[in-house]
Amino acid sequence: TSIIDVVIDHQKVRFEEIGIGRYIELGGIDFDARLAETLLNEFFERNNILDGTLPQKEKEIMYRRLLLGAETIKEQLTARINLKRMHDPDCDPNMVEAKYNIPNFYEKKPYSLILTKQAYDDYTKDLYRDSKIKSRKFEDVDRNKNLISPIRETLEQYNIDKDSIDYVFMTGGMSKFPTVQEKISEYI
Repeated sequence: TSIIDVVIDHQKVRFEEIGIGRYIELGGIDFDARLAETLLNEFFERNNILDGTLPQKEKEIMYRRLLLGAETIKEQLTARINLKRMHDPDCDPNMVEAKYNIPNFYEKKPYSLILTKQAYDDYTKDLYRDSKIKSRKFEDVDRNKNLISPIRETLEQYNIDKDSIDYVFMTGGMSKFPTVQEKISEYI
């Protein structure tokens, strides 16, 4: 998180950095991993697969396949929502669906994923919440990653009111995902 003051003075533009937050790498892989982990746990529950009954290698293969599916679903949702909004600005993006089929997922049977944006957001909701937890241990930082905390902490550290922010510039693939844009807009 970086807060920059843009000063326009006599046709000169000056950029002054007034706040720099701690670096938290929260990207698409975090969202993919959260979705894949949750879907895998749900699959185990629905199919009564108890912990320890599958070899670790088989669980890892299933997880990697779900990870690829999660990434594909996220990209499909983003593209389909953007396309739908171009044709109908009043559309409900939460009802847009994405599909992904994994052949030979478990016991040579396929596994089909069909998720709406709303379902995707439900699976990844903790990555949008401000945890307000100060991680004391290094290993806790990953567990408490979220979109809002680094922004809030930077604003607090430099005593900047979020109402004074005029524009937000986001980078990275997840900045294209509608819910990321919505949550940052709601917070700011």
